[in-house]
Amino acid sequence: MKQKVFHIKTYFVLIATLALAACSSAPTIVPTKHNDIAAYNPKEYPQAVAYFEQAAAQGDANAMDNLGHMYEDGRGVAQNDQKAVEWYEKAAQAGNKEAYVDLGVACLFGKGMPKDTKQACNWFKKAQHNPNAVSFYNQYC
Repeated sequence: MKQKVFHIKTYFVLIATLALAACSSAPTIVPTKHNDIAAYNPKEYPQAVAYFEQAAAQGDANAMDNLGHMYEDGRGVAQNDQKAVEWYEKAAQAGNKEAYVDLGVACLFGKGMPKDTKQACNWFKKAQHNPNAVSFYNQYC
């Protein structure tokens, strides 16, 4: 019985040590499709832009889409709807389906491109996996 108690205590000490190490280490901000821009403090947006530009140059479609959002919102760069659309188009061509929604919104409201409801509906139709795209499609198409 003593031996089992030892193993249980050792197990709990090991778990506690790992948990403490995980909590005490400095957080590393590496954007993913799940935390992307939200992973950054606004003071770190220029770093985010640099990271996304590097990743986009290597063909990362999520980074391309994130760059579009950075330009659309003016985070870490001067706000520029045309550049945002350029990045959304690159992301869509690279297979990022979320960029379909972004392009649909840009077309629908004429942000960075001429207003074109028919084209917006085409983008929303391609993005039927996204609840926002479905909502836009149902409302405007």
